[in-house]
Amino acid sequence: MKIRRKRNRKKHHYNRLVLYLPWRDENRDQANDVSFKAEFNANEEVIEANGEKFNMSREAVDNALDVK
Repeated sequence: MKIRRKRNRKKHHYNRLVLYLPWRDENRDQANDVSFKAEFNANEEVIEANGEKFNMSREAVDNALDVK
């Protein structure tokens, strides 16, 4: 089970990097065994700020659905 959790964390950090950080050379990064967690931690403020631009809050969705 521990191995699965580690893989999921790695995938989580990788997915957030790809979605919310300006694009890098994916082949180069994977070939050099870049630590996705370290890269995520180093860029967390940018990732979170960019993520907020694309993620709607539950309240905003509920309000949009209430429009008649």
